[in-house]
Formats: sequence, C-alpha cells, structure tokens
Amino acid sequence: MKTQAIHSRTKPTVSRQGKQVMFRAAIIAALSFFLPQSKILGGIAPFAVALTACLPLKYSVITAVGSLLGYLTLGLDETNMIYLFILGTALGLKIILQRTRFREGLASSAAISFLAFLMVSLAGFFVLDYSSSDLVLRICESVIAGGISCFLYLATSAVFRHDALSQYSKIEIASLGILLMIAVIGLCGVKLYGFNLGIIFGTLCLFVTVTHFGLNGAAVGGIILAISLCLYSVDFLPISAVLLVSGFLAGLFRIIGKFGQIAVFLACAVFSAFVIGISLDMLFYLMCMLIAAGLYLSIPERLFSYFNTAVIQEEQDFGIRSHIEHRLEFAAETIQDLQNSLVRVSKGLRASDRADFSIVCNKTASQVCQSCPMRLTCWDNHYNETADAFQKLFSLYKNGLTATEDHLKSFRQLNCCRSASLLQKMEEVYRENLTRDSVNRKAEEVRNFAIEQLSGVSQMLWEVSEEISAIEAPAPDDAQMVRSIFTELAVEPQSVFCAVNQFDRMEVEIYTLAGVQIDLEELRAYLKTALKRDFAAPSVSKISNRVRISFYETAAFTLEYGIRQATNQRDTVCGDSYEHFLDNKGNAYFILSDGMGSGKRAALDSTMTCGIILKLIKAGLGMDSILKFVNSSLQIKSAEESLSTIDILKLDLYTGQADFYKAGSAASFAVMGGNVAKVETHSLPVGILQGVSFDHKTLLLKENDTILLASDGIVELPEPEILSMLRHGQELSCEELAEEINKAAEEELTPHDDLTTIVIRLAKGI
Repeated sequence: MKTQAIHSRTKPTVSRQGKQVMFRAAIIAALSFFLPQSKILGGIAPFAVALTACLPLKYSVITAVGSLLGYLTLGLDETNMIYLFILGTALGLKIILQRTRFREGLASSAAISFLAFLMVSLAGFFVLDYSSSDLVLRICESVIAGGISCFLYLATSAVFRHDALSQYSKIEIASLGILLMIAVIGLCGVKLYGFNLGIIFGTLCLFVTVTHFGLNGAAVGGIILAISLCLYSVDFLPISAVLLVSGFLAGLFRIIGKFGQIAVFLACAVFSAFVIGISLDMLFYLMCMLIAAGLYLSIPERLFSYFNTAVIQEEQDFGIRSHIEHRLEFAAETIQDLQNSLVRVSKGLRASDRADFSIVCNKTASQVCQSCPMRLTCWDNHYNETADAFQKLFSLYKNGLTATEDHLKSFRQLNCCRSASLLQKMEEVYRENLTRDSVNRKAEEVRNFAIEQLSGVSQMLWEVSEEISAIEAPAPDDAQMVRSIFTELAVEPQSVFCAVNQFDRMEVEIYTLAGVQIDLEELRAYLKTALKRDFAAPSVSKISNRVRISFYETAAFTLEYGIRQATNQRDTVCGDSYEHFLDNKGNAYFILSDGMGSGKRAALDSTMTCGIILKLIKAGLGMDSILKFVNSSLQIKSAEESLSTIDILKLDLYTGQADFYKAGSAASFAVMGGNVAKVETHSLPVGILQGVSFDHKTLLLKENDTILLASDGIVELPEPEILSMLRHGQELSCEELAEEINKAAEEELTPHDDLTTIVIRLAKGI
C-alpha cells in the first residue's frame, strides 16, 4: 500500500513534466519554422539565429531544424543560404561551448549570435566579394542580432523558470513583449485561405492583455501589436490603427466582463474600418479578428491561470479609477480638437505642385523626336536652341497656360514637323509627372505624420502612467467632502479627485459639464474651511461640453511679469506670439514662438504653435510628447515649408525651480543675485525634420530673481548692453524693464526684426 501510494503521487508529476517539455518543444518548433519570414528594416532577419543562440542546447537543435525547414520553404537563394550558414555556425558555437562555463547565460547568447553573423560576414567578404558597404551592413546586423539575443534569452529563461507572470521582473516582461512581437512579424507573411496568421495571432494576444490586464494591458498590448505590424510592412498602418484604438476602448470596459470587452472591441473595429475605408484587404482583416475572437472565447478559462495570478489589480479606490478614465478622455478630446483646428488651417492654404523639367522634356523627346527625320538637325546641329524652346514650353505649362501651335511657331529656332504630336505629348507627360509627384509627396507626408503621431501617442501614455504612479496618497474622504460641497453650491459633478503628492501638497480636480454656474471664489473659501488647506485661484479648462476645475495649494512665490512687443518696419502684424498661464500644480508657464519670416504668415505659424502647446500642457501632456505633436502638426499643415521656434519656461512657484525648454529659440537670461546666467539652444526649430528634441536646462531661483525671455530681434542687441539693463533694472517693475529693453532695440537696430520681450520676477508668496 505504501509503495502504491508513492507511485500514485510520483507518476502524474513525471507525466506532467514530460507533457510540459513536449509542449515547449512543439511551440519552439512552430515558432522556429516561421522565424525565417520575420524580416525588418528592409530585409534584416536575425531572429532565427538569435533564438537558437539563447535557448538550451536540446531546444537549440529543435530551433535549428525548424528554421532550416522554414528557409527551405522560402527557397535556397543566396540570402537564405547565407542565413543557413550563420544558423549552422551559431549551433556549432553552441555545441563547442557546452563543455565550458560559458555554455549558457546572457553574455554567451549575445556573443554566439554576434560571432556567428560576424564570421560568416567576414568569410563572405573574401569569398563572395562583398563590397565595403555590404560588409558594414552585415556588421550592423551582427550587433542587432547580439542585442536581440539578450532580450530573447531573458524572455525564454523567464518562461522556463516562472510559473506565473507575477514572478516576472520588469525587464523580463519587456523581453516577453519583444518575443511576441517577433512571433507576430514571422506570422505576418503567412496566409491561410487568404487569412493572415500574424493578425489572428496578434489579435488573440491583444484579447488576453485586454481582458486580463485592463486599461494598462490594452494600451501596452495595442502599441506592441501596432509596432509589430508596421515593422513588417507600412501597408499594415490602417489595420494597426484599428487594433490600437479598439483594444484601448475595450480596456476601458473591463467592468462588463470578458464577453462584453470582446463585443466592444469588435464593434469599435468595424466602426473604425468604415471610417478608414472598407477594402477587400480590410474585410479579410476584420474576418481575422472574428476568427481570433472565436478562438479566444473557445479556450477554457483555466488555461489562462498563468495570467490570472499576475493580474495587476485595479485600484480599490473608485476615485483613482474614475480620475484615470476622465484624464485620458480629456486628453483624447483635446487631441481631437487639435486635429479639427489643423484641418481648418490646411484648407485655407494652397499647396504648390512641381514637375521636373528634365524628366518631362527627356520623355517627350524620346517618344516624339526619336523617330523624326529632323532629329539630327534639331538635337545635334541646334541643340541649345531646341532645349531653350522646350524650356519655354515647359514654363507655359508650369504657369498654368496651355501651349498651342502658335506658341510653337513663335520659337523660330524650333521648326518642328511634328508640332501637334509634340504639344500633345509634352502636356500629357507634364500632367502625368505632376500627378505622380503630388501622390508621392502626399504619401511621404502621411507616412511621416503617422510615425510622428504614433510616437507622440506612445510618449503620452507613458507620461500619464508616470504621473499616476507619482500619486502618493489618494484622499477619498476629502474627495467625497468636495463632491458634497460642489453639489450643494451647484449640481452633482461628474467626477471628483483628491490626492496628496510626495511634497504634502493637495490637488483637487472636479469634472463637470459646461454651463454649470458656480462662484469659484465661494467654492475656494468652502474648500479652505473643509480641507484646512489654503488653495490658490483655480485653473479652469474647457473642451467640447466638459469642464475641469483644478485647485492647488497656495505657493511659496508669486509672479510679477511684463510683456512688450513691436513689429518690424515692413509689416503691421508681429510674427512673434506668446501665451502664459498658471496650471493646477503651481507651475507658471510662459510660451514664446517666432514664426518663419515676418508678417501674417509668420504670425500664423507662431500663433498655431503657441495654441497647440497651450492646449496640450493644459491637457496634462509632457514636454516630449508635446514637441512631437507640434512638429508633426506643422509638417502636415501645408505643402509649403512651415517652421517656428519654441521657447517654454516652466516655473515651479513652490520651489523656485525654472525649467527652460528650447527648440531653435533665442537665448534667455536669468539674474540670480548679482550673477547672470545665459540659457542658449543648439536644437532646430519645429516643422523642419522628424526627431526634433528640446534643449533643457534647469535653474533654481530665489525671491527677486529675474528672467528675460526674448525673440531673436531683441538678442541682436550687444550682450553687454542687455546684461547691464537687467542688472540695473532690478528697481524697475517688470513692465517698465520690458519697455526699456524693447525701446532700446527699436532705437539702436535699424532695420530690426519683430521684437518680443518677456520679463518675469519672483516675489514672496502671500
């Protein structure tokens, strides 16, 4: 009986371990078979080799065999043969290192991948006669393979080692996301009866994150899936947007359960598809989502126990959850309002179309003049005269005119015997080239805009996440007290949030509908009495029909400021624009922008830049994501070049910390005691290129310290003169000092640019 008891307990354990090993082997074999099709950045495919290098040897052999079969199905061309040699080299290095202490580990996995690529690349340089540029690209691919191996090692070792996702570290969770991303990329190239396996698998994974991890899982999972599809092909950009939006909205409805979330996801996907435009490909993509939904709903829930123990519990306090929802909705409505503004601006501007002279004339001549008996006379004996006539004909089309035979006869140097055919073909080629250039330019603009916007949305989500994690102590009792006070003075608010941050300062946010009448000073007095904290005047933001009223505790400093502007002698409108406001956290913002050129066009660009920044800061976005939104917005505003400088001062009235954010702007100055600090920028203005970044500098100010923000027209004054006026202007008010500096620039600089002077001074708080 004792022996039977021992066997009855031991036998299932052995069987379960064997099944686990077989399941892992099957998954690895299937993944390895599709990895050869995982290509990014125009053809780089290091994933099969990286997975072989990072797994234990018994699984590495399975990976190598699976990848070999995958390459054989693709065909043994030169590229695939090279990857097979690299794969064999990696497996050989893995076997050689088995008897050493470097047989496994993060460093050895990266080294095996790197060396396998590098050795075959060097051999190819001598055997296959690689060019120097090819060798450099191969070396870069070696480095990429080594880096990917590090992430895959962390992901696979975590899968083998842990029984639940809750045991993963942050870097292991990120590595698992990269592993799933690679799997999606590999499956994207596989279609079964027209259905894309990559979209089915990716949607299935997104359903898991949406239903088991709520809003955070939906946001992160949607972004990872969108990036995976776009890395495989930019043609997947529309379906990526559909999946991202649908997953995010489904994550908001976790309270209605798994089936409700899937229903919300599919409804949003269908609606988004109709908004983007229904095509045959989009219909197949929607059917792929339906297949993924059916697969997910048919899988028993007990099989997801791996995720259930790792569920990040929603905050027990209803106030935090409600605050998160309203904050994200408010930011989304702000971005929508921004997009509508951009559409209105773009419709008012006319795009300029260009056609290339050499392409039009060469194609026309090759089709009309090639078989003409007068070709030698025109193009050999009188080449300059004929080319000049073609140039004049092209100029007529470029100016919107239509060339006729009378125009052709006026060019005495061009005695064409095929005048009708020549004019017809030139106009046809010109229009064709013009259309092609327009389409290419618009496609490029859309791609750039999509990349910049996706980056901005990603940055925004992280910034909101970081802001939420910085909340130290929510105050639900205080929130209920504020709700009661607001209800008594006006109506029941939509949402109320109270929290005390790490500096023991309370933040109060009240969301209500537009049109609600309330005395804000009376409300502030009631809050002071009830919460026993002194609040500053509230900040009120309005988007559509919703209003956010924000209170923050009284700061240690107050502000005095003065602003003066002057136009140049040629224009009546100043090309500089500025905004300033105090947010709900005790930060004073001053925004200064200088548009390209001068006059109304410059004023349009700078006003648009300041307006966008103002709205996005009030919506709670961080500086990095704001810069991306502004940069991409200016790039798509019109086909003409459009750029602006950005000069932002963020001044914390509790600590005196001054943060300068500059993009192509003029230098600023800060008078601190008897010293003057100069803040300069080396970054580009926005609207020129992608990837523009802020130059950021921080200063700690005290009472009576003064800051000068100015446009480039002011800083054309000699620097010693500016410093002298700042040092000796401490007895003047900020308005008087700004007037003095502006007047000096007008008198001494002839001609001068648009002038804007902003003087800010810290004073003791009341």
